[in-house]
Amino acid sequence: CTHRRQRQMCIRDSNWPRPARARFAALLDGAAAVVLLERRAPESPSRAGQALDRRNGWLRAVADAAVIIWDGTDRRVGDLVRRFEQDLPDDVWVVPVDEA
Repeated sequence: CTHRRQRQMCIRDSNWPRPARARFAALLDGAAAVVLLERRAPESPSRAGQALDRRNGWLRAVADAAVIIWDGTDRRVGDLVRRFEQDLPDDVWVVPVDEA
């Protein structure tokens, strides 16, 4: 999302509630840079999960370290933590939500 039009496209097709889309748009507008990995919004929850998996794989490939804020309950986040720990064994920090 390097151009304003692309940023608007990222938000327009979202299933998020209007206040969440507005907050996300404000964050995008204030960002120094934004990386767009998917040109189109996923059509289903299953495709959204696949897109998140691709994004997470990209993050693991380009990251030097990771700080993950997690409440310890979501299995998918736990899987993500384990994958990061495999790829960056000494450079992953998990911060419990109550400490964030």
